[in-house]
Amino acid sequence: MRLRCTLLILMMFPILLLGQDNDNYIYGKITDNNGNSLELVNVAVLGTSYGVSSNSRGQYELHLPADTLLNVVYSFVGYQQITKEIKLKSGEHRKIDISLSSTSTTLSDIVVSDKQINSSTITRLDAREIAMIPSSSAGGVEDLVKTLPGVSSTNELSSQYNVRGGNFDENLIYINGIEIYKPFLVGSGQQEGMSVINPSLVSNIDFSAGGFSAEYGDKLSSALDITYKKPLLPAASLSLSFLGAEAHAEGSVMKNKLSYLIGARYKNNKYILGNMETKGTYQPNFTDIQGILSYSISPRLEVSAFGYYSRNSYLMVPETRETDFGNIQAAHRITIYFDGKESSNYNTGLGALTLNFSPNEDLNLKLIASTYSAIESENYDIQGQYWIGQLETNPGSEQTGNVISNQGVGTYIEHARNDFYSQVFNIDHKGAFKNDLFTLKWGARYQHQHFDDFINEWEMIDSAGFSLPHPTDSIGSPNPPHPLFDIRHISKGHNILNINNLDGFVNSEWTLNTKNDDVMTLSLGLRANYWGYNNEVNISPRAGFAIKPSWNPDMLFRLSGGVYVQPPFYRELRMFDGSLVKPQDATNITSRLGKDHFSLQQKYIISI
Repeated sequence: MRLRCTLLILMMFPILLLGQDNDNYIYGKITDNNGNSLELVNVAVLGTSYGVSSNSRGQYELHLPADTLLNVVYSFVGYQQITKEIKLKSGEHRKIDISLSSTSTTLSDIVVSDKQINSSTITRLDAREIAMIPSSSAGGVEDLVKTLPGVSSTNELSSQYNVRGGNFDENLIYINGIEIYKPFLVGSGQQEGMSVINPSLVSNIDFSAGGFSAEYGDKLSSALDITYKKPLLPAASLSLSFLGAEAHAEGSVMKNKLSYLIGARYKNNKYILGNMETKGTYQPNFTDIQGILSYSISPRLEVSAFGYYSRNSYLMVPETRETDFGNIQAAHRITIYFDGKESSNYNTGLGALTLNFSPNEDLNLKLIASTYSAIESENYDIQGQYWIGQLETNPGSEQTGNVISNQGVGTYIEHARNDFYSQVFNIDHKGAFKNDLFTLKWGARYQHQHFDDFINEWEMIDSAGFSLPHPTDSIGSPNPPHPLFDIRHISKGHNILNINNLDGFVNSEWTLNTKNDDVMTLSLGLRANYWGYNNEVNISPRAGFAIKPSWNPDMLFRLSGGVYVQPPFYRELRMFDGSLVKPQDATNITSRLGKDHFSLQQKYIISI
């Protein structure tokens, strides 16, 4: 394998095994002042999401990491809360019985106000809602995104989505600040059967459907920013279904200095595809594994490693297809018998190393080095023989709905032997300075793209004077002057391409309070990129303004816009015949894809 990042994942397993030794826990019984057992009392570690509840006998058991000072909170509605500082030794089982005193308190009205507003169009989604959305694409996060206005999908079996009429490849995806790439050869990207994002590992989801700030890169439609968990206590999950299986594990060791998070998934769509119009054998298999290791060198310095590997395998053996078309006056049926098969494989991997430094509470500095690799192959030889027949549409006839005459026959053959290798290397610097009234973010990136593409595909059609393409001078002729067998859609070539790119951004945001107690925010940013294929430089100014009026705190007025430029990626540079666009002509592609999409958006958001 040429996927270097898989080595990073393999190195994780010995460390993860260390996190399973957590035989340290507290236990006991919780009662009231009269000695009665209290059920469903919350026993939780302060500052974390971990905890347990007492059973019907008031008993509880809570596992804790060793040699770590923790605050354990005992709370129950109608009773006074108790907090205890606890530090367990390795293998210690400590009994702690708790007696809670009842209290009767009348709470006064509570008014919650928020004067911090964001001029960007980023929407924060609740990761807990992922589990409530049924998904056939194993793309729980994307399925949640598809419920938002302006977001749609043309294929429920794919995790891909479109935003406001844009294409699927116009969407940015980040995981922990690392840009995520998709397979290149996949037809229209719609065969991606499993999302790169593992829902079991997700902590925060931020999404923007347009007008996003200069912080986010050179795409036209949307930005999806995913943050994975940083666990403290051990946890695991396992789910099984007829479509596949998922499992994950998380926790920390070494006095919470080293945290781990790992997930693995398997998915098979054969039971869903069994009801397709084209009958045959479908064996799509999707497997991935990913994980994060984070180590705190000091309270202000942290290093983390992220690894991801995915294997998507498609085996299709079509057999027959029957489709009716036309109208009541002219109804037809096409019947196709297939021979051959398609076998395609897409292996992708990503490895990243992040150094996070916070010299003080206001300043954060990051250095990210990442590499993405893909090995992809498409192989198929499929022959289809078809019959076109006219259907009987007379309701009084005994042959209603049956073929009464054949109007055409034909044969076509599709062939492909495509092999593709790619590697994208990035090194990023990102910084942020924040205080109560002002935020400044900046970043710079160097990117190297390497592509090795071997293309060999063609299509042969025997139209028999019925099916396209016809000879241009004899449409419909029973005796065309050209041979009936015609090879079309020939793509052949071997392309090796290396591209060096540079990009950077700066974005500032101010928060102001007026005399009338209105709250305003102003965001100004600038993004620039250099595309090495044709030595083109693009400048993208962006701005946003928002105001929350004092006369209605539930209302927010927001205006954002900017220039969004998307340089073409490799597949957009490859012509239909397999050749590459000349560098002097690539500027026109960039202009068409980006500069014509000047995005000035005005949004009114009312929250009740």
